[in-house]
Amino acid sequence: MTHFLTKSWQDDLPILTTVQTQLLLQRLALPDDLEPSLTHLNLLQWRYLCHSVFHNLYLLAGFQGYPAPLSVSDSLQNVLDGHGGPCHVQAVGFLCLLRSLHYSAHFAAAEINAPLDHVVIIVHLAEGSFVCDVGNGHPYRQVFPLETPLEQNWMGWHFRSTPTKSGGLCLQRRIAHGNQHRWKTVYQLDPTPCTFQDFIPSLQKHHQQLGFGPFLQHLRAVRIFEQGVLSLRNACYERYTICGKQTRLVPSLTAASKLLQEVFGISQAPIQQALHVYQSHQAYPWACIPQKPTIHLQVSLSATGIAQHLNDLVQVLIQTQGLISTLLVLENSINPVDRLANCQCIEYLRQYTLSIHYIDDGQYGSSIAVSRRKQVRWLAQYYAQKKKPDLVWMIDDDLAWQHLSVVNGYVSYHSADRLVTELLTYYYTYPHISVLLGGVTGDPPIRPDAVLRTQLFDLLANLEWFAALKPDQTYPVLKQSTHFCLPDYYYDHSEMGEMHYHVPFRWQARRDVGATVREQCLAYLKAATNITIGKAVTRPLLYNSNMPLKPSVLRGGNTIFFDFDVLLAHAYPNACIDGIETRRADMIGASLLQTHYPARIYQAVLPLLHERTQRALVETDQQATWDSLRSEFFGVILARAVNANVDDAFDFKHATQQRAMRIISNLQQAKHYLDTLKQQHDIETEAWWKHDVETNIALQQLLAHLTSSLDIYFSFNKNNQTLLDELLALATDPSTINALQHAYTQLKPQFTQWQHDITALVQKHI
Repeated sequence: MTHFLTKSWQDDLPILTTVQTQLLLQRLALPDDLEPSLTHLNLLQWRYLCHSVFHNLYLLAGFQGYPAPLSVSDSLQNVLDGHGGPCHVQAVGFLCLLRSLHYSAHFAAAEINAPLDHVVIIVHLAEGSFVCDVGNGHPYRQVFPLETPLEQNWMGWHFRSTPTKSGGLCLQRRIAHGNQHRWKTVYQLDPTPCTFQDFIPSLQKHHQQLGFGPFLQHLRAVRIFEQGVLSLRNACYERYTICGKQTRLVPSLTAASKLLQEVFGISQAPIQQALHVYQSHQAYPWACIPQKPTIHLQVSLSATGIAQHLNDLVQVLIQTQGLISTLLVLENSINPVDRLANCQCIEYLRQYTLSIHYIDDGQYGSSIAVSRRKQVRWLAQYYAQKKKPDLVWMIDDDLAWQHLSVVNGYVSYHSADRLVTELLTYYYTYPHISVLLGGVTGDPPIRPDAVLRTQLFDLLANLEWFAALKPDQTYPVLKQSTHFCLPDYYYDHSEMGEMHYHVPFRWQARRDVGATVREQCLAYLKAATNITIGKAVTRPLLYNSNMPLKPSVLRGGNTIFFDFDVLLAHAYPNACIDGIETRRADMIGASLLQTHYPARIYQAVLPLLHERTQRALVETDQQATWDSLRSEFFGVILARAVNANVDDAFDFKHATQQRAMRIISNLQQAKHYLDTLKQQHDIETEAWWKHDVETNIALQQLLAHLTSSLDIYFSFNKNNQTLLDELLALATDPSTINALQHAYTQLKPQFTQWQHDITALVQKHI
């Protein structure tokens, strides 16, 4: 094949500087000492395909005068800047990189629809000559040999290359055709060396002549990544992964724009200009959503003993039209009585036309992280050989099918029956979203110590408020909407400001306890006993239909997966520190997922009701409280380190000590409020409840209960320390910092290992 080297085809390409070469190799996560070889060439091509997105946005935008990269220098700059583009842009960047790494390589022409309408690269090695194609949006895991045939397939993309008698190559792709398939020719290749100038006439036609190729009348974008391919063809968005092909429709210009920016990662390209040109060239540019589509919804939950919520869920599913639902229930109840109740509920629900998979593996009381991983493994196994669902809803069984709001000053519970219909609207409207976080109303799912300060502050203010009113008068309707707009108004440990520490929240009236001040006061005192198990009595989470759709990684027990491969890719990494399993695996996994996988996570207004009950009261002594406190404490620090996304630069020492001091300070302030309450109660003689036996007893019982509960944090233990002393000692111990740093370094490997394991599991069952 030495005759290829007789033409001077190296003259029209610039030589990359050392800095430019190192920049590209860093983006490809490759070392800068790769010797030319077939193994390294395959690796270079694959990493380059995963790095540089194929698209025709510059061609479309150029129709409105936007400057398109038509020269060698502009094409190279597009690649160096990470903008991606069509074949000539991609090929220029790759050929320059190959030459900087001392490969013998040149341009060659392939014919798709017309001569010289596609640019490829020929590379000459000791093993022979090979075709590198980085510019047509196909996931080629291997380069194509010129001398011998080759077949390769990946994620459902099948190719074969066949040498031709003229010394060229014919490339074909296998296309599904009903229950069979056929081979479609992608292009015919002429290996004769070409210069970039040879392609200029064809490139100009691509950019200026409607009908010469697809790029001025159609929308094209392909993002290849290590685990799959994303493809946008006009209004059809496809994901090719280990789960097969999943198709979602693009209903609008706005949806296409979000998809290209956030999922394909080409926000620097002229997206808006290109989309307007595409839209003007198409009579029906965007997809029409079927009026009554049939959707397969898979619901997955871990049963911990609230059978009534399971029953309510099923009633909603069977009443939602256009929905095929299946249910996976993983038994996780510690109490045998609860397990029996769950079994009885499942047997009762089997009468409905609903497929239910009930899993009891004999292991109960698993942590959230372990429970999530178990559910995903079961889902992967079930659907490896079956049609995967359109959506998967991973839900906790402590969520009720209601939401909470305040209407005209009264706390009101409303049915969430329309929630399924609403989430389907999100599914069709926002194809760029892979995971939707529905959130909760009612009590925030946080530790009890994270609400004590603000709730006791409110208790102090509310008792003064009640004292100023007459017991027999009608309890006034309150308007506190601005209070509920404060950042993290319910969360003592918030780092979003301290305004919520100083704004008292009044008791919102309940309709079912009577209208008088005395009746509402009694209801409040009774409800306040649950402050110690984390109930947000005066500061509940409320339904807010005006809350905007926004990016978030605050995972929880109400999460909907729109893309099945993302469900499988979502790991739940945690660590064991000081003998304690860390919490916040949901949030850590969501953060890693969004950083290292093409998945966008958003929060929407699709809440379910979460209410603390006495079932949650498990911290009955200092040791149980200490273990739970450490689990949350370590998990929060790791989550913040992951969210900071600064690798080794995260200051664990500062974060740990700051977090500990915030917890200690808030608990000390809570105790101060409680002491003030008791003092005021002892000296108060004028308040009307002093003469109301029932109310006075309720207040005394509440104060005694709060005192006993806070004593867990402040009384001395066997080490002659309080829990706050132990927390401060823990946070300032260098071994804690070292343990957290080590645990942090293991989170990403856990994420990667999970993807390997789940891929192997799916492939095993295919």
